[in-house]
Formats: sequence, structure tokens, C-alpha cells
Amino acid sequence: LKGHVYVLDGGQNEDCDYLRQRIQELGNHVDGWFLSHPHTDHVNALSTMLESGDYPEVDSYYVSDFDQEKYQAEAADWDVYSDYERIKRAMETTGEQAKVKPIYAGDVLDMDGMQGKVLHDYTTKDGGDAANDGSLVLKFYGAKTSMLFCGDTGASQSQSILENYGEA
Repeated sequence: LKGHVYVLDGGQNEDCDYLRQRIQELGNHVDGWFLSHPHTDHVNALSTMLESGDYPEVDSYYVSDFDQEKYQAEAADWDVYSDYERIKRAMETTGEQAKVKPIYAGDVLDMDGMQGKVLHDYTTKDGGDAANDGSLVLKFYGAKTSMLFCGDTGASQSQSILENYGEA
């Protein structure tokens, strides 16, 4: 992936300046930005960046397809629903919404020499809590390396992921 930049989540409001600086140092261009789920510690740095108007060029945003009404109805005390509304509003206001691509379990992404496979998303969530257990679970792999990113997916989803993908 030399020369390419992919971001997973991004952090909280206070992470925005550091994240922006690192992306600028890498050319101020992001090939793909993955948002695992709409919690404060995952999307607010991006929301802050978009709201400021000082954000990098991003080719695509990859997200779990959260059902807004279902998420709001299932939200627990720790789910700050306004964070979900905030990132959606920031995307719409800046026009970045047109670059949002929902991805689903089973999807395979070609990422400049690496592959990405979606092992779990909100639509495959079976119980558990609203946002954390609806996190994207992503496996990235190449000829010699593989990486697994689980967002905040908990143990309640593990059995289903193992049944569907095993040692994938």
C-alpha cells in the first residue's frame, strides 16, 4: 500500500488536530476512510474536521449500514445518538455524503495490492448492543500480512462471525 492512505475511525474531538496533521504529512489525501460505528471515540475527530472546513481529500468513506430508526430505538445509555446525527449532518453539509459507501458482510474490497473482507456489519448483528455490536469487522490481507479490525464488536457476535468465516 505504499503511497496510499487508509484511515480506520479516527478518534474523539481532541484527536482531530493530530489526525489532520498526520494526514497532511502523508499528502492530505485519503484513499479510503473506514468508520466502524458512530460512537464518540470513533467518529468525532472526523466530524470536527468536516465542520471546520479543513479536511483532506477523501476518495471513499466505508460505513456499516446503520438503520437510523432501529439504532435510535436500541440505543443504550452509553450510545450518544447525537454523534450519529452529527457525523451525518457534517457529511451532508460538506457534500462528502456522496462518497459514503455502505459495506456488508461478505464484501471484498481491492485496496491497491491488499484485499479487504468485511466479516461483520450492522445488518448481520444478532442481539447485543446497538452500535458496538454493529461495528464493522474487517480483515485486510496481502501476500505476507493480514490484519483484523473489530471496531468494538463484542463477544455476543463472535460465534456468528466464527461460524460464517472460521479461520478466514
